[in-house]
Amino acid sequence: MKKSLIGAIGEQMVSVKLMQQGWNVLNANASITNFESIDLVCINPETDEISLVQVKTQLGQNPNFNVGCTIQKVDTLLEKIKGPWVFVQVIGEGLDMEFYYFILSRQEVADLILTSNEWYLNDWKRTKELSDNCTVNLKLKWLKGEGESETPLHSAYVCSLDHDSENCWQKLWE
Repeated sequence: MKKSLIGAIGEQMVSVKLMQQGWNVLNANASITNFESIDLVCINPETDEISLVQVKTQLGQNPNFNVGCTIQKVDTLLEKIKGPWVFVQVIGEGLDMEFYYFILSRQEVADLILTSNEWYLNDWKRTKELSDNCTVNLKLKWLKGEGESETPLHSAYVCSLDHDSENCWQKLWE
């Protein structure tokens, strides 16, 4: 299945979950393909509060979520984070797909990207230079609040999240 189709499925599934909770949702990509920094505009009808949501979708048991920038351009990405992010893990294919949702507030996303990138850049024992094209990815285990143990290749990574973010829908309003 094409990556763009998986992304669109993830956005639609998040829209459904938001609507099930009584929130109104607009897909920014419906009028402008790959709208920058925002996928969904979520409105709480009780408070009129608006949340600008980014959705990242990946297949597999232990996916890495590409955040859309290279390791050298993290600062540029951090400036573009407008609101919370929903990470969608998809397991299975076709009609047998199962979906898992991990929701981080704007600040949690920024902190996780920044701390994991710093760890990746500075706490690894490398034999060759990193390419400028190296992308920033967030591991599923980090979205669950788990870090990395020390190995001969790198020091330990203490995850900036101290909790599992699965189904933390209230983060949309933080």
